Amino acid sequence: MDVSELNTFSRFLLKIDSTATVSDTQLLTLYNLTYKKLQRIMADLKEDFFGEIATADLVKDQLSYALPGDYLKIKKLEVAYDDPTETKNWVVANPIDIKHKTKPWDWYRENQSTSDPIYDIHGERIFLAPDGTKNATAGCKIWYLARLTALSAGSTPAIPEDYHYLIALGAVVYVALRHKLADVERDCFTLYQNGIKEMKEELKETIIGSVQGSIPNEDDYGYNL
Repeated sequence: MDVSELNTFSRFLLKIDSTATVSDTQLLTLYNLTYKKLQRIMADLKEDFFGEIATADLVKDQLSYALPGDYLKIKKLEVAYDDPTETKNWVVANPIDIKHKTKPWDWYRENQSTSDPIYDIHGERIFLAPDGTKNATAGCKIWYLARLTALSAGSTPAIPEDYHYLIALGAVVYVALRHKLADVERDCFTLYQNGIKEMKEELKETIIGSVQGSIPNEDDYGYNL
């Protein structure tokens, strides 16, 4: 479904035919709230849906590196402290939490082995140790999950089409709650919850390797208007 089809479906669920109760612009805002929630759930279960690879230049003595602008979650960081065109020079950096380290970060920048680099995500930046001893063009390779671009009028959700209807159901629950349409709110929320469960089961059946998902508390509606 594209956004116009989502609008038609949403108004069908709300039992209205006009924009008097809720405008297209308001629906679009609500679609994007649900769209983000769905991506988070799907990313936990099937990361490859949103996989991207970015590179960054390794800079001598540089403290940190910017994350990609659409970053949602890091899958892996690879570093080449020497010629990045040579496969043998690439190593995988291990993620750490700096609060669990016993020495100041500058110590790791100077003393961590280039054969066993580490990194921490702080704010919107990657802190890598050790520092590069020289510049290396595209010496960092970032495997990550990309945040989906927000929906706009006429666009189509970048998730499997089987789950587009959940975007409309989530939006309709917000509208029904706002306008005290108790029956619509109850019925559509039940459909939304059941649809999420079905989606999780379907995605789990296609999981590869060690990617695992978790079922959130079913009593937590997750709607904050």
